[in-house]
Amino acid sequence: DQEDLYWRVQVENLRRQFLRRVKVRIEDGEVSHISVFALAPQPLLIELGRLLGDITPADVFQLQREPAGWRWNDDQPALDIVLDEMPGVGPEIGLIIGLSATVDFSRARAVLPGAPVYRLSIDEPRRDCIGTRDDLARLRAAMRSVLNAISKRHGRGARIHLFPAVPVSAAVEIG
Repeated sequence: DQEDLYWRVQVENLRRQFLRRVKVRIEDGEVSHISVFALAPQPLLIELGRLLGDITPADVFQLQREPAGWRWNDDQPALDIVLDEMPGVGPEIGLIIGLSATVDFSRARAVLPGAPVYRLSIDEPRRDCIGTRDDLARLRAAMRSVLNAISKRHGRGARIHLFPAVPVSAAVEIG
């Protein structure tokens, strides 16, 4: 997975499989709702979310590590997402999403020197930070808000480079 070819092949395979096994069934009316229990590397989960879009109703579930399982943890405190930014110039924009691990601005700046960098994060990043459906709704709202701010400040043609450290359900929702 250290080579670009690997990711191009994997993304193309995902797109082919999605078209053959999911999209055709949606278009034929066989499927009207999707439940997503996804495990894969983050780039593929993000692409899966992009392929799913928001046309067909879908519920995305989060694999909980402690205790293990796909059920929601309603006892968990609500996800409190914070937006901060590092000013810069240029058409290239960095977007850090640090929910399951801390991602410093320096990581994006190493790739995009001088570019504006936005960061969505939580106070204590952890793998099980998504505990409820409402947490995913908060993430979607935060994503819409930051993408709107980027579009407003930098134009719709700005190219966004994503730096994610997120649980599986969040990766699908980001897509």
